[in-house]
Amino acid sequence: MKRHILVLPALLLLADLYGCSAVTMQQLVAEGKQPLTREQLATLLPDASLRLEAIDFDGILQFRPDGELAAKNRLGQAEKGTWEITGESQLCMKFAHWYYGGARCYSIIKESNNYIFFTSNGARYYTGTMQSSPSAGKTPDVSRQPKPGEPAGEPRSGVGQAGTTAKAESGKSGSSGFSEEEKTHTLVQLARNCPECNLYGIDLKNAALGGANLAKANLAGADLTGSNLTRANVTNAHMAGTNLNGALLNSIQGLK
Repeated sequence: MKRHILVLPALLLLADLYGCSAVTMQQLVAEGKQPLTREQLATLLPDASLRLEAIDFDGILQFRPDGELAAKNRLGQAEKGTWEITGESQLCMKFAHWYYGGARCYSIIKESNNYIFFTSNGARYYTGTMQSSPSAGKTPDVSRQPKPGEPAGEPRSGVGQAGTTAKAESGKSGSSGFSEEEKTHTLVQLARNCPECNLYGIDLKNAALGGANLAKANLAGADLTGSNLTRANVTNAHMAGTNLNGALLNSIQGLK
């Protein structure tokens, strides 16, 4: 989801996705909106095709009635998985390789024409839009499987490619018209409350992240040189190869 500030192609849309929107489920609940019930999810999802966008993902998911999941991200990488609705009215998804193959569960709130996915701790994760094009009901091609020697443990969600994709696109202006400074500012704002996010190889040099919630985030290979991480929470974060040279680590939580 490196600058390499375009941690993922969807970063060009981050200001639209989050700039003036609620970033916690509590905010929407306070506005009178409620998570979709188990019955509502059971009506919405079978045969649905949703485009999901987040800091670490931009792709289309097809929810098959038999609980199978087919997906393709913006880079054309395909994946298979499973989905189910829990008794707690959460959607749980488990991919074969993306996100380390772990199950991830979300509460979903409908806001205007979007479906907002929230993690178990109430943090906003995906923005989902129902696909209405003629191809919306088609199952994404899942023929692209991991190549021999490709690490299955790394997320293949558009950013876990050793930074090559982000680096290649770092010089592009994109269609949003946002300056690199605006993108950087937006990225830092999101990283301040991004538990469980995939920030693989991200460039956050000199970022002001005091008190940031990065618990369980994937910070492998991230560049946090000179960043202020005072009182930040990195409990159970994946930090293999994270560059912390010159970073302020006073009272940081969970750093091993």
